[in-house]
Amino acid sequence: MKRERRISNWLAVLTAAVVVTGCEANRYEIEMRPNGKNVQRELTCWRERTANDKVKLLAFPEGELARIAAAYDAPVPEGTATKHKFVNVFAGEMPSDVGGSGSYTHWETRLGSASAYVERFRGNDDLLADVEKRQLAADRIADLLIDWLASELEGEADFIKLREFLEVRFRRDLKNLSYYGWAYGIVSDREDAAQPECLVRIGQYLVERAYFTPDQLPVLMRVIQETERDGPARLLALLQRFTASKMGVPEDQPIPRCLQFLSDATAVEASINNHLRRTDDFKRLLAEWEQERATNPEATQPEPTAVVGDLLAQAFLPNFHFGRSDQLRVKLATTTAPFLTNGQWDEKAGQVEWAHRTLAADSEPSAFPTFLFAMWSRPDEQTQQARFGRVVLEGVALGNYCFWYRGLTKQEAVEWDEFVASLQPNDDPTKRLREFRFSGESPAPDGDTRDRDLAAIPRELLLLGLAGEAMRK
Repeated sequence: MKRERRISNWLAVLTAAVVVTGCEANRYEIEMRPNGKNVQRELTCWRERTANDKVKLLAFPEGELARIAAAYDAPVPEGTATKHKFVNVFAGEMPSDVGGSGSYTHWETRLGSASAYVERFRGNDDLLADVEKRQLAADRIADLLIDWLASELEGEADFIKLREFLEVRFRRDLKNLSYYGWAYGIVSDREDAAQPECLVRIGQYLVERAYFTPDQLPVLMRVIQETERDGPARLLALLQRFTASKMGVPEDQPIPRCLQFLSDATAVEASINNHLRRTDDFKRLLAEWEQERATNPEATQPEPTAVVGDLLAQAFLPNFHFGRSDQLRVKLATTTAPFLTNGQWDEKAGQVEWAHRTLAADSEPSAFPTFLFAMWSRPDEQTQQARFGRVVLEGVALGNYCFWYRGLTKQEAVEWDEFVASLQPNDDPTKRLREFRFSGESPAPDGDTRDRDLAAIPRELLLLGLAGEAMRK
């Protein structure tokens, strides 16, 4: 097959690959040093194999090496087993070297500057397409289950109740559980408590919809654990009782004869396989297998249950990095601590650092992207001292000020800069800030303290900075 159809096979293949070949991965280390509107970006990349705590350098993939070299406007180095370094200066858009998209933005003002770095590495950021794929898979699972049960129970008087439950509530529940898997995949590598919380949320969801009660959960878990050792008889008995309840059979009444087939694991398996063999889904898998056999005569013929395994993976598995992953380390020199970032601030080095495992370059981009960002500001201390007698804007306040300033027209920027240049430490800055209006704007009405004019944002930021300093005296 072109890709493994069952979860157990995925894990087996992955484990075998690690044991036999060791762990192979590309390594990427990026160091960035901003300078005004430009940023120097240095990428070091190599490929290595780790086995028995020993690391061996391998030849870096030639095609990717050529792509990276083009992104840095550099000659293609020889693909020998060594580390490759690329350096260039960029403004605005970041190069798609590792794979993805990013930007570096810098805004200068008379009172200081603000900078923002944002970058996505690999992965799939088309969330709607991913969600739609999951929903379609959940829908198909419901369709297959309904069609299979209909083939066994069509004509039974109470089947209409079961079918209504499956068509409406059960189908909707499958889709909601699919969303839980999707959400968990986003936060799983960032939040230590993500897994237990996700499981508890799913459990509560199923309890609220009467799939089981909290008191029944220990019995259910024991039955599931014993299935591998003793067979699925007890699990099938629970399934029988649940199915009967959805057909309107009370708990104290015997299981209807029409559901007796659910008590025989062999009969259930044969019935499911016979039904799945007739589906277009299985015919498609067979066609893919026949196509693969042309180049791989030993390709294994798919089992009918592979249809369900594939759909279960599409619908419910979180978007983990299955298979080989690459390693990414990024360092960004900001000199001042960022006021917003998802990285780690190293005060001694004056830089933000990230370390992530990301999708392999040659893998299908199905997982949620690796995403890095940092925003920081740097006050012009000399100018602020000259205008206010002290630094009154820094950190996020200065960042907001620069963001506002960037939205001014050229004429508005000139007017504001002239106003700021006219401020003196001995003036009453509070009074002058409240009185300032851009040309064409009317003064605030007498007694109206609500600022609605264009300068309302910087006025509030500066007044808060001045008041904060005054309160500290």
